[in-house]
Amino acid sequence: MNYQECTLELLLNLGVKPVYKGCTYIISGINYIHAQGKYIIPDSEMVHTHIAAQYQLAPVAIENSIRNVIQHIWQEKANPDLMHKIFGKHNFIKRPCNIEFLMLIYNYMKYHMNWENDEIKS
Repeated sequence: MNYQECTLELLLNLGVKPVYKGCTYIISGINYIHAQGKYIIPDSEMVHTHIAAQYQLAPVAIENSIRNVIQHIWQEKANPDLMHKIFGKHNFIKRPCNIEFLMLIYNYMKYHMNWENDEIKS
């Protein structure tokens, strides 16, 4: 399973339907973070601008779509156990901002799902 498929699966398990535009943008954000390598930690503006250029949209549209997905996850709490595993201290207290969310998803996949050479072995 590659990281795009894994990201989508995680979002589905968190109760997010793939009809949300933010799902596509989150996958693109994870792709961008992964492409940066371990020495660059991107900020929100870098990620939103990169994704916006990819989809020919304004960065604010990307930011809002990702925020809507995060808000949905925190309102619905469809899978509290998975939320706790991925988001830890953010779980139920305060939802993370976009870049925190992306980095937490990225790090969860990288460290807890044996991510090797763009493939994830569950």
